[in-house]
Amino acid sequence: MWVALPLCLLSTLLATDGNSFYYTGKSCLQPKNCEPGPFSLTYPHNVTVLANIACCDTDGCNAGAIPVPTVSSVPNGRQCPSFLRVGSYFWNGKGVLACTGTEDHCVVESGILALGNIILRNTAARCGSPGACVKRLLLKKYAKGVVEILSQAKCYPAPRAGGGIGEP
Repeated sequence: MWVALPLCLLSTLLATDGNSFYYTGKSCLQPKNCEPGPFSLTYPHNVTVLANIACCDTDGCNAGAIPVPTVSSVPNGRQCPSFLRVGSYFWNGKGVLACTGTEDHCVVESGILALGNIILRNTAARCGSPGACVKRLLLKKYAKGVVEILSQAKCYPAPRAGGGIGEP
């Protein structure tokens, strides 16, 4: 049975690690799955994810494009624990990651990311902008064929460098 979904989604993602991956998607979704706004995340080894998500409910409202946010590379004096595990791959920074620009929160998540029929377990701790803190637990569909199922999602203000690492 086909059911109309009430919201349109427009998403843009840029991931860099020395190479760049750019994705833009348009889809439909339930209002509970809309987590709009730009956000950025920085992982160990200069891996950065910049994303922008917009939801709307009028005909043709997702016809345009939305920009990805920019992130400064200037350290802001804050720091977060740092690691990334995707599937069997594990990248560990030096245990601590210096945050830059507007990334003044520590974001810790674990769950499953499904890209079509590819399913990856992931766990990560990294610096993030305040917009990265709106992610909620359980199932989220961000674009056609891209599903994230978070079993853990924590976000807290990043401590100042030299002030110790860990959730306050």
